Amino acid sequence: MLATETHVYAIEDVAKMLGEDLQMLAAIVENDDILHDGAIISIHTGNEKAITALTDDGIDELKDMLDDARRSPDGWHGFLKDFVADPDIVTGVKEKGSGSNRAIKLRAKVLEDRWSKMPLNNHDLRRIWAGGKP
Repeated sequence: MLATETHVYAIEDVAKMLGEDLQMLAAIVENDDILHDGAIISIHTGNEKAITALTDDGIDELKDMLDDARRSPDGWHGFLKDFVADPDIVTGVKEKGSGSNRAIKLRAKVLEDRWSKMPLNNHDLRRIWAGGKP
């Protein structure tokens, strides 16, 4: 018996969580065969409107797929060509750069700010190297 999903995340929230372009993600998950069954859910809100949502597993699977595609510029451009039909979205994503790179730079800046305020000694550095906190 499969576990029942009790919560999902709207595609807008997924884009924010992953630091990705909303239009790109919406275009990718438009094909519901791209992720495993049940990972993409359409929530009908009436008046023929629907919200696309992803399960936790769907978000993880999508993130892994994007990370794999970004291993090389050619791989990333090929992925966009294969999964995003709208050339304007592809152009916009290429101009903005990858969401993962932006998120990494932001995390690096936050860590740099925190670490610059901490006086460190050799004992602290050994603990950090071992995976601990100073």
